Amino acid sequence: MTTDYSHAYDPDLDFDRWYTILSARRIAKNLGSNDHLLEVGSATGFLTRELAGHNRRFVCVERSTSFVERARARALPGICIEHSTIEAFQSSETFDHVLAINVLHEVEDQRDIVERLVRFLKPQGLLHVTLPNPRSLHRLSALGGRMIADLCELSARGQRYETRKLQYADEFITLMTQHQLVEIQREPILLKPLPNAAMELLSDEIIEAYDTLSLSLPDLGAMTYFLFRRLGA
Repeated sequence: MTTDYSHAYDPDLDFDRWYTILSARRIAKNLGSNDHLLEVGSATGFLTRELAGHNRRFVCVERSTSFVERARARALPGICIEHSTIEAFQSSETFDHVLAINVLHEVEDQRDIVERLVRFLKPQGLLHVTLPNPRSLHRLSALGGRMIADLCELSARGQRYETRKLQYADEFITLMTQHQLVEIQREPILLKPLPNAAMELLSDEIIEAYDTLSLSLPDLGAMTYFLFRRLGA
């Protein structure tokens, strides 16, 4: 990750906050009390806040100075916030869970980052990942309307906020299995028929309904939640 776009993007206010809220619900089902978590790309601590409590301890890694300041201002219990890039972060600890939520499509060397994250996982620990889905309803609509030429083509917004590439689930799973990881859960996040600006005009109840609907149309979700277990004794 190279460009700091925190001056132009507020994860607490942008429509993307919905992905954080809906991701947190999926993650929470796989957490227990007293768990030790590493969260990379933790931004302002919005996701951390959603998952904190239950005697859980978090180490959060964030590169943006302004986001770190905002996260620390939340004063959440059991939270240590490290001002660092993923590439530079060092720790002698290992964790029950590693969270890479809406992050891995923004890194230059995905293979290297995954290898680093696995080293921070305890044997049988869980890696939680969310990624944009190239086959999402809104991208299929854009392709049909000739607004994009390919489902993996990056939008102007994606490029502005540092998306490096979009990838299909099978390609991603192949990478993960090369790093002692086995997929144990995959779930869509939010059926999104409209651009962000139009989605913002919908009520919370309608957005919640679109998320529920995504479970019936799993290939069309805007994002995908993956859960992996690290192999080993």
